[in-house]
Amino acid sequence: MKIRGTKSEVRNKLMKSSVLIGTVFSLIFLLACDSEAEEKRLEKFLIEQNVKERLTEYKKIHDQNCRTEVLEEAIRIADSLIILEARLSKDTLLKPFKPERPEKPELKTMPDTVKVRPFLPKRSTDTIPKKNG
Repeated sequence: MKIRGTKSEVRNKLMKSSVLIGTVFSLIFLLACDSEAEEKRLEKFLIEQNVKERLTEYKKIHDQNCRTEVLEEAIRIADSLIILEARLSKDTLLKPFKPERPEKPELKTMPDTVKVRPFLPKRSTDTIPKKNG
């Protein structure tokens, strides 16, 4: 790029370009400074958001645990009330007592008119037969 014109025109053009370049560098510097501040704000925002999410999750888990404990306790109380009601509505009359055993009757014997005799003929108790002779 060649700059043409008189010295004052050239100087004006150089001055304008140097002002333009200075302005660009100043903007970049300011943006860089802004970006650091912006980064810090963004980082702080992200940290706060993360903390809020974790607190929300903790509260949710805590609520679930509390709800579970309350339901278990309610079930235990309901079960005990049902058992108590069943016991109270149970038939309260006593079972009838077992009757006592009757006395042993007297044994009546009839007079025996038949003579007692063996049912089978009497055999010898010796297992070895005797020889006649």
